[in-house]
Amino acid sequence: MFDPNLGRLRQRVEELAAHLRTRLAAGAAATPEELADYRGAVLYLLFLRYEDDWLALSTAGENGRGGSKSVGCYERFAADVAHFSRAAGPDTRDGASVRLGLSGRRAFHHIFRKVFGCVSSLRLSAHW
Repeated sequence: MFDPNLGRLRQRVEELAAHLRTRLAAGAAATPEELADYRGAVLYLLFLRYEDDWLALSTAGENGRGGSKSVGCYERFAADVAHFSRAAGPDTRDGASVRLGLSGRRAFHHIFRKVFGCVSSLRLSAHW
């Protein structure tokens, strides 16, 4: 059930973040609000880039799959964070935002799987 608009949205966010990073790295002036918007776009981009990794991490060990809690994407993730944050300067809230993103991804997975899965089963059985 993949929505092709999600891929286009990710592409636009990738382009926007790269463009803004280039401008900031070149010395373009930005207001605090604009920097906050940039950081928000970058956090959303990082969420999109690492969504599958975060899901794998948050669901490791489910259903008897004895998975490890190893974060295999850490080096790539840390490099992306450094790449984008150098242009705007560090923000002490970034770590908390990433933790919130991971928690949000995990919550979405469990809610979708448990609630939507039940609703789909009910709809299917109602048609029979």
